[in-house]
Amino acid sequence: MPRYKAARNCEFKPWLTAKPGKTGSGRFNQIDNSWYLSKAVCALSGNAYKLYHSMAIESGGKPFVEFSHKTAAKYGIAKNTFDRARDELVKSGFIEMRPDENMYRYRSNIYRFIEAWKMDGDQISIPQNGDT
Repeated sequence: MPRYKAARNCEFKPWLTAKPGKTGSGRFNQIDNSWYLSKAVCALSGNAYKLYHSMAIESGGKPFVEFSHKTAAKYGIAKNTFDRARDELVKSGFIEMRPDENMYRYRSNIYRFIEAWKMDGDQISIPQNGDT
């Protein structure tokens, strides 16, 4: 018996899925509202923002993701756009590349999500229920 129940046949809001009805593809992305409101995230370009979301979806909640130009193309991200957005995410401290020890073997790059982008003073206060 699996330790965690898989999210199958979840009901999605109709505007949050491209499939007819209320079922999704079985994959979903869970990101906290504070991430969206963070100053560091708001400073990202649109392409870097889209790439980060694409990587988060492909990772399936794991801290590592194998991501290639071909995978980026699946999300509508061109090769040059991918390279620029990836460099921006690395420079901003959102991801880091994990180098492959064997440089003669072709393999998609493996990236790790990191938290270097979080800075002191970047905390956003979000009103709770009943707070104004």
